[in-house]
Amino acid sequence: MSSSIAIRLFGDFTLANDGQVVNGLDSARLQSLLAYLLLRCPAPQPRQHLAFLFWPDTSEAQARTNLRNLLHRLRQTWPEAEQFLEIGSKNITWRAGVGIGLDVAEFEQQVHQAQTELDPVKALSHLDQAIRLHQRELLPNCYDEWILPERARIQQTYLRAIEQSAEIHEKQANFISAIQLCRQLIEMEPLS
Repeated sequence: MSSSIAIRLFGDFTLANDGQVVNGLDSARLQSLLAYLLLRCPAPQPRQHLAFLFWPDTSEAQARTNLRNLLHRLRQTWPEAEQFLEIGSKNITWRAGVGIGLDVAEFEQQVHQAQTELDPVKALSHLDQAIRLHQRELLPNCYDEWILPERARIQQTYLRAIEQSAEIHEKQANFISAIQLCRQLIEMEPLS
């Protein structure tokens, strides 16, 4: 039986399986691993790389043991995990196209659709949806080094979406909305 999941990475990590929040995924390391795999879906991630990335200050053997223990905890907490993850002896891969709703992917899709849309009204609709999706920073409680470039990339995409939305509002003579968006930009990047 196949199920669908909705995952939120903007703000606090949340994973809901068929509408029910999966409890027990509160470990920062587990959330970080799942987010890392999701943001690189469907590319296989070598176990050796993951072990080194998440436990850089331990021996290789200890890092691999830590990864095995974390995967064991994941399977215990979320038995359906292997419907979505392919956990092999060499690689771990988030399976593509298996009913995943990811807020970050939806955000990026809305921004992309806005950029390719010729109709400014439709482009504005996509931008508004993208801006609504990005209410908080990408996993603000994650302090792993790998997330810093992801945060910066997504933040820049978000700022460009606000800027593009403000430009469309200005061209449509909707100056109040354009000014509000510009103020939001200034609050986020005062030196911009």
